[in-house]
Amino acid sequence: MTNCEMTRSQFLRGGSCLAVGTLLGSILPGDGACSAEAPAATSAATGDQPGTPQHPAVTLRPYQLLCAVCALGEEGSASGSEKPRRVLEEVKNRPDLPITLQCNLREVFGFQTSGAGEDTPEGADFNKRRDLDILLRLNLPPGVTLSARILFHRLLDRIPTVSGICDFQAVTSDAWKGCPKAKSGCYEKGCKKGIAAIIPPRTNRESDPFGLVGPLRRENVQLGLVQERPGNAAAGAGVEERGGQQHGRFRDERVTGRVDRL
Repeated sequence: MTNCEMTRSQFLRGGSCLAVGTLLGSILPGDGACSAEAPAATSAATGDQPGTPQHPAVTLRPYQLLCAVCALGEEGSASGSEKPRRVLEEVKNRPDLPITLQCNLREVFGFQTSGAGEDTPEGADFNKRRDLDILLRLNLPPGVTLSARILFHRLLDRIPTVSGICDFQAVTSDAWKGCPKAKSGCYEKGCKKGIAAIIPPRTNRESDPFGLVGPLRRENVQLGLVQERPGNAAAGAGVEERGGQQHGRFRDERVTGRVDRL
């Protein structure tokens, strides 16, 4: 056996190479080849495709949002189109359903054009004007995609009536007569039912998945930051006193007393 001398630098270089080789051997497959197919195989096994949304968006014309609310106020009468009712059913089951609003427009917004396939009989110009008027009041551009929860909240908040959108007081020609249901009051009745008629309220588990609201609420009551009405605490009808004024508290018992100051 021969004696060999090794310098410190040689030892460090050899040790680092050995560590890297051991690490790569534990990561790479048995054949030693670095394959890019492993992530794909994992995705295929779990059913998730990279870049594929879990909930594909539903495409609607802006006026069909109004039709869905109008269908709420019809109180069982036959609707001119079944699509609004199908949309309502799907939104109730999936409140965060993505909805894309498309219009029959060209030029600048030609990338999202829906075509005239779902135009109502009032005429092409009336359909274009109505869709653009709705988007203007919602402060949204053509082709936008938002969850149904956000869209219907904004719709009920910003468009309380279809007067001036689906019909006009002064009609200069048959092309501008508007929708025959515009003066029936069905849309306004649907608006009065509120968002709960479209999207069910969140359950306690959904609104407070980690169970933090209850303890925080009790702590605020103990500190005197929140005062409840006797007998109505369970129903979430308490009130908050701050600066000598009373402020209504949310139904899901989200406490705003001390949280606002954090």
